[in-house]
Amino acid sequence: MDPKTTAVVLIEYQNDFTSEGGSLHDAVKGVMEQEHMLPNSVETVEKARELGARSRGITTIALGGFLTNCCVESTMRTGYEKGFEVITLKDCTATLSEEEQRLAVEKNYPMFSRPMDHNEFIAKLSGIEAAETTGRGYSG
Repeated sequence: MDPKTTAVVLIEYQNDFTSEGGSLHDAVKGVMEQEHMLPNSVETVEKARELGARSRGITTIALGGFLTNCCVESTMRTGYEKGFEVITLKDCTATLSEEEQRLAVEKNYPMFSRPMDHNEFIAKLSGIEAAETTGRGYSG
């Protein structure tokens, strides 16, 4: 994977989801915490920037955000239809329930993308074998 042709696309990272008191925070809090979504997302962006992602000539998009089975899934399908190589970052997404999270990641994501946790993505972006990494990725 070439970091110069890879973009990290983060969807709906806004206070309604991420902050206590946000209108949808309580609905996604459990999955966010289970997946360690926010710290994983921050680490992914930092490492991707260090490696040179976010430049023109994009052929690969890596997706994270809210809601796993709504906006992220819609963006995944659109990216796929437009010919991008699509990666869905399983542990950088959250939705309203653990069941909806699991079903989207296990059933829908593999049809239109390469699902992986953020550690595997960073390793591939770095040129490091995934077997050398460990992480808290989705264990379904």
